[in-house]
Amino acid sequence: MKVFFVFKQPDSKYYTLWGRTTIDSVNVPPIGNKAESVEKGYTQYVRFSPFQPLPSEKWVENLTDSDLTGDKPWLMGRYRYITAEKEAYLESIIEGFVPEKSDQGSEVALTRGDVVLTVVITSTMSGRLESAATEEGRRVDEVVREAIAEWLIGRRE
Repeated sequence: MKVFFVFKQPDSKYYTLWGRTTIDSVNVPPIGNKAESVEKGYTQYVRFSPFQPLPSEKWVENLTDSDLTGDKPWLMGRYRYITAEKEAYLESIIEGFVPEKSDQGSEVALTRGDVVLTVVITSTMSGRLESAATEEGRRVDEVVREAIAEWLIGRRE
């Protein structure tokens, strides 16, 4: 299993990817009393393959939660499992291949019954939406869908 190392940038909501390796082995104590497991010599650890940090010129800065984990915010915790597609994306940006963003916004997979709306908003609203989405590690279309859903729910009450 591949492992990517990131750190949160100081005074920021962004992350820097600084290393990668693979897992050699995992030692997990048997189910039961944790104190008993430690007494018997069991400890929890993950052993990584030997690695060096990436050269600083290959570090990838200003990554959002969404860049790292997809549609799930990072929130608390120290690790996240990612999809094969996200793994390939991280590998490509380490090598300097940056996917181009569409001028039309985020690409969304449509399903039967979905409706596409075209809405014109001011540049100020657009900037605030982009800032809010980036701050939360999400895409703008996700924030807009959530806001509409919350508004509709509020109208029922």
